[in-house]
Amino acid sequence: MILDGRVALNGEIAHLGQKADPAIDRIEIDGVMVGADDRPKAIYLLLNKPVGVVSTNFDPQNRPTILNLLPPELRYGQGIHSVGRLDADSTGHFCSPTMVS
Repeated sequence: MILDGRVALNGEIAHLGQKADPAIDRIEIDGVMVGADDRPKAIYLLLNKPVGVVSTNFDPQNRPTILNLLPPELRYGQGIHSVGRLDADSTGHFCSPTMVS
């Protein structure tokens, strides 16, 4: 939206990297003012990644990503950010540490 010139900050077209404080700055998208209360509610998802899926939202090699495991309504436009990185051959299963004496 910023690259398309749809976002304005304090009456001026916004640019990438510009900082804004929703508590004091006027932010508009397509001429409509938005505020801090307009932000979607944060949600956290835990996922046990299967082998063959990469822990990223986009893969230039077109391998399956974690987004492919989510229901369609959560895949795009929701601000999903993957945290933690496992390669394609790793799983997200938790293993208990072994006590060594």
